[in-house]
Amino acid sequence: MKRNVTAAVFCAIFLLTFTLGALAFEGVPKNHKKLLKNEDYAGAYEGMAAVMAEAKEKLDAEEYKALEQENAGAIAQSVREDMESGGSTEAEAYSTAYWMRSEYVSRGVLVWDWLRKNPKGIQGYYRLKSSEADGYVTIMESDEKDVYCVYFCVTMKETPDLAGELDGMGKLEGNSMTVDDLRNDEVSVKLVFDGETAVLTSPEKEKKDFIEEYGAAFEGTYHREKKNSR
Repeated sequence: MKRNVTAAVFCAIFLLTFTLGALAFEGVPKNHKKLLKNEDYAGAYEGMAAVMAEAKEKLDAEEYKALEQENAGAIAQSVREDMESGGSTEAEAYSTAYWMRSEYVSRGVLVWDWLRKNPKGIQGYYRLKSSEADGYVTIMESDEKDVYCVYFCVTMKETPDLAGELDGMGKLEGNSMTVDDLRNDEVSVKLVFDGETAVLTSPEKEKKDFIEEYGAAFEGTYHREKKNSR
């Protein structure tokens, strides 16, 4: 979210940063100093810088370096696509890219890191092990006993550019949980927990329906990943 400060303040802060040669993250353009005069660009840059500062504090050095490289590639691609479409200026294209990556890091990478460090009950970050698809599921405690917020993101290996998402709520009963899709009350999936794994299975017809509706099937065995807090 943009802070309610003037462009002059943004520029003063980041011109100093630029002068000292301490850019906050990889992926900024060569004419960064010039673009900082644009208020939207400066605000987006500040937001991204703050998120990456948090990431640097919380992630391992290798994880942070990999994230930097991933960000740089994603920013470059996003800017190139926006500029080639002819609908954005360079400042606008970079602003959009920075905000998108800020969301990805803050709501994705840092959440996954927190879940890996805070497995509790069935809460955690689980990676899908499948020959047909790549993906993960996050399971997070809610304020209600035995009720969890569940989010799936899966891509079929044949169509990796199409991500299937399911965002839902589920109540744990014994070692299983039925997750109802918040966007479609007619859709639900069932997870069965066994130690550090969560298994989702469904009939072949339902699997095909999911691929048609969501672009991916969520079936498979998900393995919980853990890491120690620093």
